[in-house]
Amino acid sequence: MVNGTLVKAGDYQLKFDKETGAMTIDRHGKVVATATGRLETRTNKARQTAVKTSGNELVAISIGGSNQDIVLGGGSGSVSGSINF
Repeated sequence: MVNGTLVKAGDYQLKFDKETGAMTIDRHGKVVATATGRLETRTNKARQTAVKTSGNELVAISIGGSNQDIVLGGGSGSVSGSINF
């Protein structure tokens, strides 16, 4: 679940806008889910892309090679990449 929207298994394109804190998850050019978030600095770069959930709700995303995580619920920063649920 992303912000109350069920996101089924598959490959998606993630976009995060640092100006607005808006995150979109697209599949085949169509937005399937949106949320707001913020960037949090990591102590080291993420080795791989990974998602963190609480129950069945997405709460954070680490993009491989980035030293920041996207944490859903507030916003600033800029990241984009591909994720697989």
